[in-house]
Amino acid sequence: MSFLQRTSQFKTRPFQHHQPLQGDAPRAWENFRQPKLWPCPFAEGFEWEALLGAGVDGFVSQVTMLGRSYALKVFWNTVPPLEPERYWAFQRECQNAALFEMITSAVHAASDQNDAVYLHPTPSTQDDAIQNLRAFSDEGRQDGQFRNLPEAVQVTAKTMPRLRRCYGWTTVNPTDITRAITRGLPRRLHASDVLRTISPGTGDRNAIVYEYIPDHKTGQPATQEAMDFLWRAGFQLTFPTRLQDWRDGVLLDLSAIRCPWHPGYVGMGMTRPMFDHLA
Repeated sequence: MSFLQRTSQFKTRPFQHHQPLQGDAPRAWENFRQPKLWPCPFAEGFEWEALLGAGVDGFVSQVTMLGRSYALKVFWNTVPPLEPERYWAFQRECQNAALFEMITSAVHAASDQNDAVYLHPTPSTQDDAIQNLRAFSDEGRQDGQFRNLPEAVQVTAKTMPRLRRCYGWTTVNPTDITRAITRGLPRRLHASDVLRTISPGTGDRNAIVYEYIPDHKTGQPATQEAMDFLWRAGFQLTFPTRLQDWRDGVLLDLSAIRCPWHPGYVGMGMTRPMFDHLA
């Protein structure tokens, strides 16, 4: 099967749950193999506060819901792009966000048992990446494939870098967009050198609710630590990955990474991502 065929087929894979998450994120390997994001249980009646940024995939706004600030990413494409070589940003972010939640759940479960998740320190192939990702699953923790590897990296709740919290997917209807425009959301904005027009439209838009992270300086040590963790956890940074996609060591744009299941994943010759290479 060609790359374009695999990409087209991948876009048809389910990536959404339709019932909110109850309790901790599941940790069975089958859930890691086909990650699906849960719907946000409280994403209603948001108040638009400020535009945080815009890019080729969508725009992000600071919003208030239930008296708290969140980051709401609204995606341009409501359906998969017709071009077979283009990824579907909404799908990619749902999958990556679900994996983040399951990884976090696994590390905390291990720490609660005074244990750790053990990773191969230098994954260099797609199979290495898959095995490291599997190490977070219930089956992987039980097998302990890398537990006795002298140079294995031990991940605990205290050592794991912070991952951006995701509260689930939602939809934004035309009334929401109209209300945001009346409160100051720009009708036109430049996204990756393309002029985009924001209008209420006639249908719902896909969106994801993330934790709101205030503006902080992006320091090299914390960011490099997070990049190392994502690499060892099986993710691959897209090129070029931008410095503005990071804040205080936290990756903001979850479209800037690929999981091992993505057809665009480059499996051979994987190398450690470096902070100095951020654009």
